[in-house]
Amino acid sequence: WKEVGTDPGVTTAKAPGVVTPGQQNAQASMAGVGLRFRPSSQGIRILNVAEGGPAAKCGKLQEGDVLLSVEGVIVKDMENDKVVQLLGGEHGSICKVVKLGPGMEPEHIELVRETFVRKPSS
Repeated sequence: WKEVGTDPGVTTAKAPGVVTPGQQNAQASMAGVGLRFRPSSQGIRILNVAEGGPAAKCGKLQEGDVLLSVEGVIVKDMENDKVVQLLGGEHGSICKVVKLGPGMEPEHIELVRETFVRKPSS
């Protein structure tokens, strides 16, 4: 997994060999949960939930939500590439995340990692 993107501090998961928006193909295949994020003072702030991806299908993660942990590991102050590694995994495997929920209470969510096609942003 590698970090891609043009915005400083913004990370999108990318599997090796995948075509990115600036390349010839119009779509890129990914394995993971379908989140674009950047670090925040509390954890990892979700910037975008990929349409049709596991996080979108789950319906419990939205733009602006803050992830506190991934796979039991606190992600505050963690390098983006390490967060990408935690979110990625084998197709069909479970990814456990904790987001900051209403009333500042942690909310535990399980996502099923998928290989899916992500359309590049315009």
